[in-house]
Amino acid sequence: MPENKELIFIGKITKSVGLKGYVKVISLTDFNKRFLSLDSVYIFEDKCNTLIRNRTSETLEFKIEDIVFLNDHIRVKFENYNSKNETDELKECFLAIDESEKVELSNDQYYFFDLIDLKVYNDKNEIGIVTEVENYGGDDLLSVELIGNKGKILIPLRTQFIKKIDIKNKIIDIALIDGFIE
Repeated sequence: MPENKELIFIGKITKSVGLKGYVKVISLTDFNKRFLSLDSVYIFEDKCNTLIRNRTSETLEFKIEDIVFLNDHIRVKFENYNSKNETDELKECFLAIDESEKVELSNDQYYFFDLIDLKVYNDKNEIGIVTEVENYGGDDLLSVELIGNKGKILIPLRTQFIKKIDIKNKIIDIALIDGFIE
C-alpha cells in the first residue's frame, strides 16, 4: 500500500475489451460520476494481496486516459496500455483510490467500512463490535462479534433494529426483539 494510505475499492476489472487496451470495470461505488474526476487509480490484485506496479511508469499509479460509461459497466483506458495483451494481466483486479478522495457524505450517511469496529449497544448495554457488513441478496447485515466469545449475530441494517449510528463516537444503538440473542 502506498505510504500509509488507506485505499477504497471503487471498481473491479472483469476483462480486456477490444484491441486498444480498454478494460471492462464493474462499479463498486454508488457514485459512478466520480470516475470522471479521477486522474489516476491504484490497481490491487486480490490473489497476491498487493498493489500492481505500472509496467511503463514503474509507479503504483495508473493514469486514466479515457472513460466510457455503458449500461451495466464502465470501460477504462489506462495511459500507455494500448493492447489487449497489455491489459490481460489486470483481469480480476480492483481499482482503488486513496481514502482522502472519497465522496463526502451528509451527516446521516456513512460508508460500510466506517461501521467496522463500532461498538454495538442494545438497551444501553454493550453487546459486541461490528466486524463486517454482509449481504446475501436481501438486506445489508451487520456482523457483530458478541462480547465474551459468545459467537456472532447478524443484525439487519434496517430502522426497526438500528436506532442510531454515531460514527464520530464509534457506537451503534440497536433495539433487538426478545430472543434475538440467546
